[in-house]
Amino acid sequence: MKRLLSIVSTFLILTGMYGGSVGADSVFTVSCKSYGSGCYEVLGGKFAGEHVPDSHKRRYLESTGILVSEGWSISLAVAPGSWTAGISLRGIKDAKNNALKNCKRHTGSDSCKIVDANGRSAFIKERRSSSSSLVSTSRVNIDDPVELEFWQTVKDGDDLEMYQAYLQSYPNGQFGSLAISRIEELTPKPKSEADKKKDSEIELEFWRSVKDSGDPDLLQAYLDEYPNGHFALIAKIKIKKLKAGISD
Repeated sequence: MKRLLSIVSTFLILTGMYGGSVGADSVFTVSCKSYGSGCYEVLGGKFAGEHVPDSHKRRYLESTGILVSEGWSISLAVAPGSWTAGISLRGIKDAKNNALKNCKRHTGSDSCKIVDANGRSAFIKERRSSSSSLVSTSRVNIDDPVELEFWQTVKDGDDLEMYQAYLQSYPNGQFGSLAISRIEELTPKPKSEADKKKDSEIELEFWRSVKDSGDPDLLQAYLDEYPNGHFALIAKIKIKKLKAGISD
């Protein structure tokens, strides 16, 4: 078992899945503000380059529409390569102060500045890509509680069919552009030759670590990860022989 855990840990390190660091281009949760029986996520983001990506603005605007409809104020602060939101039930001034505090705490930068309040600024509506589409807060009047509930049910998932179902049910819905954006993000992209080579190297390293172990559980771990792998047939034969008590 210890060896299996060691192999799995090595595999996670190789694939970049081990550890809790935030990537260079990612949106993360800064905090969760309790309200009623649940809580509202306060978002932040890290990015490469000089401009906040359109995809990050979409996430911020999505949370803005829901928060404002519930009586919250929300503000956005930016620093080089990062941004954080701040929210408050005591008005926009307090939300701005919270955004600046979050920005300084998470970036350590003294150059944090406020660029948006309640999703209404020209900055947050600006698009860096002609193919991008942002949701304006002025559209987010939650007239249809059923649509809002539908969207809240699917918005945090990674299921393409759920987003497609939302678009089919609400072709002119308030969160249509966000649904389209998530579909684009979740649609598998063809792997480059470099990615294919890296995947093969990771699989080979995994196989080398288990092939001579004599432990069917380790060989099964390979099969679980690579059911159609290059060495799947060999692994199955070895497992069968080991369980039958036949050594190679």
